[in-house]
Amino acid sequence: MDRNKKIILISAIILLVIIILVLVFFWFNKKPDETTQPPTDQTEIIPPGEGQVETLPPPSEARLKSETDYPLGLESLTSSFAERLASYSSDSNFKNFQDLNIISTAKMRAYLDNSRATSLVGQNGFEAQAAKVLNNQIIYLTEGKAVVVVSLQLVKYLGDQIEPTIGYAKLELTALKSGDVWLVDEIKWQ
Repeated sequence: MDRNKKIILISAIILLVIIILVLVFFWFNKKPDETTQPPTDQTEIIPPGEGQVETLPPPSEARLKSETDYPLGLESLTSSFAERLASYSSDSNFKNFQDLNIISTAKMRAYLDNSRATSLVGQNGFEAQAAKVLNNQIIYLTEGKAVVVVSLQLVKYLGDQIEPTIGYAKLELTALKSGDVWLVDEIKWQ
């Protein structure tokens, strides 16, 4: 046999072995047909989630009242605003303030710009803070204005400090309704 015929024969054998291995692999990994095997336990099998809605208790009066107390979007707006405002890093160049512009009135955008320009964050090395909303409470609410107090947990890092400093603060936010959306107009740290 010449050299070309040997190469073709060896290639064909290798290809045949690969095909056999693939078929064997799929044959042994084939899932058993669930319709032919009876369940091992004779109890009734209920698909996940089915039948559970009927067993849940109705919402309490307090829950229903709290859901109607908050106008649509106000709770998430105030929580998001407070967390972003109070979370910062000296390495991020006030990116948190830029993110707040879309949920702020012109008055609040001016306040944020002024705060950015006069800030001393990072003057003495690395500084960062992470804020987490603990709760919020509506203090005043009309059709177009709301005052909400947000309680925050603040975790602060300074320099190469290993253990952070943990503190707590409250932020009072005044929100105004612009069309169908709420925008933050004023803040006061308490």
